[in-house]
Amino acid sequence: MDNWIDLPSVKGVLVAHLPGQEAGNSLVDILFGDFAPSGHLPYTIPRSEAEISVFKPVGAGFNIGQIESPFSEGLYIDYRFFNMHGISPRYPFGHGLSYTTFSFGGASIQQRLQLTLTPPPPPPKGPTPVFPANIPAASEAAWPSRFNRIWRYIYPYVENPQNIRVGKYPYPDG
Repeated sequence: MDNWIDLPSVKGVLVAHLPGQEAGNSLVDILFGDFAPSGHLPYTIPRSEAEISVFKPVGAGFNIGQIESPFSEGLYIDYRFFNMHGISPRYPFGHGLSYTTFSFGGASIQQRLQLTLTPPPPPPKGPTPVFPANIPAASEAAWPSRFNRIWRYIYPYVENPQNIRVGKYPYPDG
């Protein structure tokens, strides 16, 4: 990119990094003007690879174009690395353009509520729900007739409700 990006004849750059299944169709839509290229970069693009020192050749004396990163930079990755070292990137994180321009006019702010140091008290709670104490018939836990099951979905029905025994559950001691 360094050899051609600053040429006067270059008016714009369309970067299709990390394309997916519909990358070809979406690029054609942008190139023919059907859609605006309004995406924003999810990472920083440096002016040259020399500005990024985190990548090193793989192994001692073994270099076939592979790179490795020891991750010694800690939290200072991407735009944080550039900010920490005072490097001005070619395209910063979040960079992106669109054919549309936006502007605000006559904006105003109005205070709706009086701010306090503490939040207002919560509204009173409603009545505590009451549930029936009787045990329903075991047949109510059976699978409904003509019910289409979805594979790997857990349903609240039992296969053999006739095997259900009513009584006290034998909880273990402890």
